[in-house]
Amino acid sequence: MKARALKLLGLGVAGVMVITSVAVFADSGAKQGKRGGAGNGIGIKQQLTDEQLAGMKAEHLAKLKEKLDEQVAADAITQEKADEIYAKAESGDFKGMGKPEFKELTDEEKAAMKAERLSKLKEKLDEQVAAGA
Repeated sequence: MKARALKLLGLGVAGVMVITSVAVFADSGAKQGKRGGAGNGIGIKQQLTDEQLAGMKAEHLAKLKEKLDEQVAADAITQEKADEIYAKAESGDFKGMGKPEFKELTDEEKAAMKAERLSKLKEKLDEQVAAGA
């Protein structure tokens, strides 16, 4: 009689474990993929405080400022354009920021770029001929 009671108890415990694990995984799966808050990767949402959001925004703006300064120093964009981008990011207005502006190349710049490409191509071809390829 004791053996039968132990078997029933074991089956009961195993059944409870299966039911609870199914319930836990079903619940966590339902929450994954939802947007609207910071998640921790397993489906549990966490609300960010205003201080955390402000800190994240300040960190983002500092990185953006650094990148913009690098672009201005490299003459990739003007200081006015950098100021405009920073102001839009600071205000949260990101409309129109997806397309970069390129300066129009002069005929001399185009010719110089073409000559440089052809020179590099000729060097590679000469190396391959010398190697017997």
